[in-house]
Amino acid sequence: MNAGIRSSRPLGMLLKQHLRQLPRCFATSATSAEASTDVPTASVNPYRVATSVVLSRPPMLTQELHPFEESFYFYQRRLNQRLALPFTRYFYIKKGTPADMEWKRKQKAAGGYTGFGESAWKDELKVKDNDQKEPDFGYKRLVKTTITGEDENLELNENGELPEGGKSRFEMPLSRITEADKKKDYRSLDRRGDRTLYFLVKSKGNAGPTWKFPVSPIAGRENLKEGAIRTLEQAAGVNMNTWFVGNVPIGHYTNPFGPEYPAPAEGLTAEKVFFMKARIMAGQANLENNLLGLEDFMWLTKEEIEEFAGDQYYKAVQHMLASQ
Repeated sequence: MNAGIRSSRPLGMLLKQHLRQLPRCFATSATSAEASTDVPTASVNPYRVATSVVLSRPPMLTQELHPFEESFYFYQRRLNQRLALPFTRYFYIKKGTPADMEWKRKQKAAGGYTGFGESAWKDELKVKDNDQKEPDFGYKRLVKTTITGEDENLELNENGELPEGGKSRFEMPLSRITEADKKKDYRSLDRRGDRTLYFLVKSKGNAGPTWKFPVSPIAGRENLKEGAIRTLEQAAGVNMNTWFVGNVPIGHYTNPFGPEYPAPAEGLTAEKVFFMKARIMAGQANLENNLLGLEDFMWLTKEEIEEFAGDQYYKAVQHMLASQ
């Protein structure tokens, strides 16, 4: 027993000395907390958060070929005509038969350059030559070289052409230029079929930009997408079948308040607008009884937005818009 007591005394003395050397962390923290009398104040948000809808109609037609593309495809076609073997007609068609006559008619209708014969070397375009361009995209040439003259619904003359008043079950393709393009009807969705159109509205009183995307402040606890859906319904009605692409904004724009665009309340310096992307699938906008005070709308291309909305607004949204 005495040996155990003797051995425990040095250990107890070491513990006491170690505790005396420890810093007084808790006492120091309590003292500093009692000494500080600063009370944190709530920060005031100087911005009003709003959501806007970038509603677009995608292109319905392919892009027209660039002059360089037209020349390139024309060169490829001429190259193929020079290198491809000629068609051995008499192996498949007996000479003097109706099939042989029909084949000759189609070759005559095709006309133009042939890769074999005395004029085979004349395969380059001349100055101011437009052989590579076809206003009807080759439709007439296709009909002349593929449709047989024996078709009961097609009456062709001896030159293989459709006479005036002739009946054909092969309708001419519609023009790329619509009536809306000719009349410059900016409200129509049928215009500029090869470009993306964007839905812009005009507010009564011209508050802020003259033409802009539909926008309204966030209401209550709704998120940006819910606010965008509500904004579009209040602006353009419910007669459009639309689809919102994603749940996050594609960009934002800070619109400062000023004399032309007064602040709705004291303490607000600017409005932060977050843009949500959407597509229109069917229908049309209707501003009758809209709740945002709008008086007109238009479907515009990217370049037309710069013309109508102004330079400042266009620079803020140009990178959110498709170039085609």
